[in-house]
Amino acid sequence: MTRTGQKSKLLSTQEAASYLGVTKDYLRRQIREGSIPSYNIGKETRKTYRIKESDLDAWMNERKVVGRVSDEKVKQWRKRS
Repeated sequence: MTRTGQKSKLLSTQEAASYLGVTKDYLRRQIREGSIPSYNIGKETRKTYRIKESDLDAWMNERKVVGRVSDEKVKQWRKRS
């Protein structure tokens, strides 16, 4: 449940990618790497993921940048891409 006592909305990968402003491929990679929690509601042969909106908010808050980003951090991010 969210802070207001409401259940967190479950989003499809398309909805979650749109919510974050990223591509579906990037989102799926983050799910595979375990960076973004998700729920597989499909079968083993065809995975169908759902992601809680509150988990996306938490993921975004973990990546919040305040102030200037160091050159070293920028280099690390570029290596991942």
